[in-house]
Amino acid sequence: MLLSLTFSACGSGGGSSPSEHKTSIQEPSQARYLVDSAIQGVTYKTKDFQGVTDSNGRFFIYGDNSKVEFFIGNLKVGIYNPAGKTDDKASLWDIVQDISVSRGDDNPNVLKLAVLFQSLDDDKNSNNGINITKTTKELFTKEENIKDIDLSDIESTVQEKLDTNFTLKSEDEAKAHIKKELEKITSKPKDDVEDKNPSSNPNSQKENTSKKENPTDTTNQSPIKITSTSKAEFLGVLKTGQTISYENKDDGTYQSGQSRNFTRAKGIVTDHTTGLQWQDDYSDNSGVVPKKPWVLNSNFGDKKYMDISGDTAYNYCFNLRLNGDNWRLPTLMELLSIVDISTKTPALNSIFENTQGVVEYWSSSTYIDSNDKKTHAWYMNVGFGETSYHVKTNKKHIRCVRKEK
Repeated sequence: MLLSLTFSACGSGGGSSPSEHKTSIQEPSQARYLVDSAIQGVTYKTKDFQGVTDSNGRFFIYGDNSKVEFFIGNLKVGIYNPAGKTDDKASLWDIVQDISVSRGDDNPNVLKLAVLFQSLDDDKNSNNGINITKTTKELFTKEENIKDIDLSDIESTVQEKLDTNFTLKSEDEAKAHIKKELEKITSKPKDDVEDKNPSSNPNSQKENTSKKENPTDTTNQSPIKITSTSKAEFLGVLKTGQTISYENKDDGTYQSGQSRNFTRAKGIVTDHTTGLQWQDDYSDNSGVVPKKPWVLNSNFGDKKYMDISGDTAYNYCFNLRLNGDNWRLPTLMELLSIVDISTKTPALNSIFENTQGVVEYWSSSTYIDSNDKKTHAWYMNVGFGETSYHVKTNKKHIRCVRKEK
């Protein structure tokens, strides 16, 4: 399904022409990736925009020479200048402030950043990515710059406000890790640091494909195939949600496809077009949308990449008893069927109520790489309705589905 959306159209008021909306906000030009290993949860800011790095460390730049500043809370930790860069990685060497450092050089400022990020990682295991949580970011309320403070002060702050047992990573351990990760990105392997989504445009929701298509032409839209537990139903093209035309022959021009018909009752959203029911009640988890892995670390370590036993996303849905049973983890295409590109953050129909804090939903669809390892699965980023894939041990949010009764 091809989607054509002008970023600034979402939430726009009446009275202005489409051309005015189209030029009011600059669209992101390219994606970049903040890496020691992939660093998630860091706030990035440009002159006119800010966001948070995702599980791949991804952030967006706005113009070829638009500098990006990085923050943990109000603590400024780096600056990235994309000008002259030859790849899409923003390594710790690339974000050091005020000086130019070549990748791989032994530099105290780079090492300081490595110790900081690795120490603040939520699970203390930088090998599976680095995640800076909201709770951690809230510790840094004072506007400061990492280059002006000692890491021992950060250690004391975390011990006082969050974890009395917190200790910084040793410099030797941090240095060994960034050197190892640098080898990965310079040799350009297909690992978890890279974003597997082929498009850097946050409005894209196409799967990995080498076919190039005209984004303003909807005549070659691929039908959505909704897979239920018993059969596959061929539905044709669903309306994307875009109702305003910004360019000739975009989705707003045609507004083609089947109309959507959602209803909500007893914490369940029913899509009467696809015949699917969606979980929208999380009272079983104290009202919080759960995050669980696709495969447990123990099974993954034994190379049981399709073993869904234990406290996994699959079993959460299997055990769900929300006005009955028969719940399951949705396929990738089923998740895409509830995307509404006329809005964002979340890019879902407004009938869905429990979306607070949700970033990425696991799908049941395994990503098959060239070696057929089945170590990754597809997920949908709910902010813009885009798709990518990640290692199955990563924890992501869950929205269960079942066939309409």
